[in-house]
Amino acid sequence: MAMISVDYEYSLPNEYCVDHEFTKGLKRTATYDGPDKLFLIINNETGREEVGPITELEKADGRPLPMGCRYVEIDCITDSLVCQLRGPIIDEAEEDHTGSTMPPGVIEIEGYAKFEYQTPLLPRNIWDATSLHCDENDNITFRVKTPTEAIMGVEGRLPTYDDVRSKRAQLMKNSDSELVEDMPDDMKALWKDYRQRLRDWPNVMEEAGIPAEFAYNMEPIDPAMLKDPIDGSYYQI
Repeated sequence: MAMISVDYEYSLPNEYCVDHEFTKGLKRTATYDGPDKLFLIINNETGREEVGPITELEKADGRPLPMGCRYVEIDCITDSLVCQLRGPIIDEAEEDHTGSTMPPGVIEIEGYAKFEYQTPLLPRNIWDATSLHCDENDNITFRVKTPTEAIMGVEGRLPTYDDVRSKRAQLMKNSDSELVEDMPDDMKALWKDYRQRLRDWPNVMEEAGIPAEFAYNMEPIDPAMLKDPIDGSYYQI
């Protein structure tokens, strides 16, 4: 088994979190670092992987092939994206992925959580690596993740402003016991400000034109998150 380092190009969605089509032809170049070959163990009936991919060395160790399955050899030079999604992730640890950006229609509002996603987008952000399908001609496809998955982390419906208000009600309830009479005035002020921002939350977001699916994840910053872990003091927002 040889280890290789090869540049490859992959498509980017038109607008992450909003439009996951590829009609704009956006591309990114990255580097794959890993084995030169991978072997997929494909179920002949379903076209799905029976177990995870193996390397050439693992294939040569004589392990039996599961019944009803076949090996599909992947050349990681010509099919780097497949190997990146299914093989050992090495290069992503070496590249700088510490950037971030906000989707269109989202702005930063003081006192409220920011909604942003990490950049540059990695293949695993765009495609569901567990969805690999291999047809009878060994053509491999992956399912593109939906905007809902990008925003919420799971598939389902996108939140509405009714959901924002329901979340606000729960957060108000959760914070009911935080204000006590004998707490220091600076802490009391933080919690009072937080509860006021909770009351204002839907209106602030709607007036700023922020779509509900993003506003749902931009709740006021909980004062508990502002506590210094060393001396217990609270940061100011």
